[in-house]
Amino acid sequence: MAVRLYVDDGLKKGASFELGSEQTHHLVHVMQLGLRDRIRLFNGRDGEWEAVIEKRSKKCMLVAPQKCCRPQDTLPDLWFLFTALKRNRIDTLVEKATELGVTHFKPVITERTETKRVNVKRLEAYAIEAAEQTERLSIPKIDEAEPLGQALKHWPSARRLLLC
Repeated sequence: MAVRLYVDDGLKKGASFELGSEQTHHLVHVMQLGLRDRIRLFNGRDGEWEAVIEKRSKKCMLVAPQKCCRPQDTLPDLWFLFTALKRNRIDTLVEKATELGVTHFKPVITERTETKRVNVKRLEAYAIEAAEQTERLSIPKIDEAEPLGQALKHWPSARRLLLC
């Protein structure tokens, strides 16, 4: 299976761009890739693209999308409202729910919630990693935590809410 990376850049033939230092480090030191190696890129908008590594330095890589391998798909609009959990449990929850197709995470704080803060950036990183590993073409949205009452007050009336 080819190495897959999520990128923010637009993907189209002839539009080269640089990967950041973290992604470059992963490709060079973990995956041991270099010049002319091929990877797969996706951004949640343009499908999945095969790209070639054109240049490499210690802190960045220049990649060039070559061809679209898979058109962008649309997942069902599945929201997941959940209470904030302790660190490693919430990470696993986001990872597994991303793998199952959740498109929108809404962490809430309840009267008995022990953890009152949610690190959205860290959860986004787990969601990206899960999407990269499972052939998913989009990244779920992750909201900041809010009190349950406020989340329910602003819940769209046409959206079904199932309680488990």
